Amino acid sequence: MSEPQRRTFDPKVLIAEVSTGDLHSWSNEFEFLWTQHRRAMLNLLDDVAERGIREPVVIGADGRLWDGHHRVAVAIALHLNQIETVDHRLPLTTTAKEPTRQ
Repeated sequence: MSEPQRRTFDPKVLIAEVSTGDLHSWSNEFEFLWTQHRRAMLNLLDDVAERGIREPVVIGADGRLWDGHHRVAVAIALHLNQIETVDHRLPLTTTAKEPTRQ
């Protein structure tokens, strides 16, 4: 099995290409996070605004986001242009900003 690739995505491209972990729509996922986890989301928003996103989000081999839903929601809220990922999908798609290494 191939090693996962570290890739950088525009968060809007990421949510267009990757499903939520539970297969809900991203709009439902974001609504849930901002209403049910509001305090954690606001704390993360402040932290990311000050320090950036320090941990990559993880895209599973099945095309679902395995880890990082809160970080993606905050990246969208802050209008960030990129988010780092660890991508386990094969074959890799071509919309990432960094080229695939052979």
